[in-house]
Amino acid sequence: MIFYSTNSSRMRFPFPIFIVVTLLACFPFANPSIAEDTSSLELDTWSSTSTYSAGKFLLHGGETYFAMQNVPAGVTPGTNSEYWMTLYDIASTFSSPGTPPTDESFQSSVPSTSPGSPGGISRDFNNDGNDDVVLFDSSTNEMYVANLDGNTSWTGTGDNDKISIFAADGDGALWYAPAAADFNTDGFIDVVLQNKTSGRVNVAQMSSAGTWDGTKWSFYTSDLFDANGVGWRARATGDFNGDTKPDIVFQHDTTGDVFVCYVTATEEWVLDLGVTGRYLLSEAVQGFKINPWMVRASGDFNGDGQMDLVFQNDDTSDVYTTYLAPSGEWTYGVGRYIYSTKHQGASAGAWQTKASGDFNGDGFPDLAFQNGNSKDIFITYLTDYTSEWNQAAMGGRYLIASGTSANYTVLGAN
Repeated sequence: MIFYSTNSSRMRFPFPIFIVVTLLACFPFANPSIAEDTSSLELDTWSSTSTYSAGKFLLHGGETYFAMQNVPAGVTPGTNSEYWMTLYDIASTFSSPGTPPTDESFQSSVPSTSPGSPGGISRDFNNDGNDDVVLFDSSTNEMYVANLDGNTSWTGTGDNDKISIFAADGDGALWYAPAAADFNTDGFIDVVLQNKTSGRVNVAQMSSAGTWDGTKWSFYTSDLFDANGVGWRARATGDFNGDTKPDIVFQHDTTGDVFVCYVTATEEWVLDLGVTGRYLLSEAVQGFKINPWMVRASGDFNGDGQMDLVFQNDDTSDVYTTYLAPSGEWTYGVGRYIYSTKHQGASAGAWQTKASGDFNGDGFPDLAFQNGNSKDIFITYLTDYTSEWNQAAMGGRYLIASGTSANYTVLGAN
């Protein structure tokens, strides 16, 4: 979600935005016609006679400036850092944790040793106060929860280090596990499962901090994938309508449209007169195709008490979080970069965002990345609500020690 670039490979803003109120009265699991984006965002140009509110972005002398506080008339951007900073300068104040990994495309930002309700598939499954993640072991086809302690790398060697969901050589290879939340309000985190062939969605109900006993409920039993495996994919969970119940976010493979299904009970979800869900982003309203930005996780990333979405660009690997309102679609430009090539100086490359959660106990949601080549898994700590992640200021740790995670895949938005 890049709000200062006109690069055609990135999302751009068709002004003005208008809300098509009839969208939610239609069944969301359909593929709307594709319209190409031909417009771009125009920022205001600084004026010496104008005052500006904190948080304002504008252009001056070829640079994009950000108002750090309310700015009186006549304070020129570039001459007073108390009031104005460029986007580059803001990110550059956080210079880089540790030794870089072997993947050179991510050298400037990941070491070699990656508040609000988090999204993705990270939650505290064993109620020890630390968010955990779900892993798939390709050597055994086992799917299980890796219990994290909040400080060190996970080893998987202790009796209490993991909670089995699908046992070895079981059905783990048949399902995605894109998200997790407590759907039946029993105090234990449940796992959203999506069938890799049909796209049908079930929820594995974890009745205790031990092995899942096979109890589940069908969230959506119709096929969400076509014969080519294309369709609506479950991406994240969170309370998106304020009823205190976790909802499930879907994204379409072709258009990138994002729809949240409101979950009201542990029974099959049904769209009823447009009131049991809403579009969070759609090509029809936004005016551009959401691809190649893919939903990777969710959480409250600006501290306003509302669930937000984390996107990663499949072309550039940039990571951006969209700040959402309690109703309606996302408003273009309302969000921030978590990681960008422009400010970091290098692409995230093979590193893919996998899950979110508070992995270091500081009250801010963090992100787990996995390298598609080495399979290394790294957690980036986000220590405030405003900055891009960077090493020296924020830090992070390997979820599994570098070089020992070849068989593991962090399950999350696929």
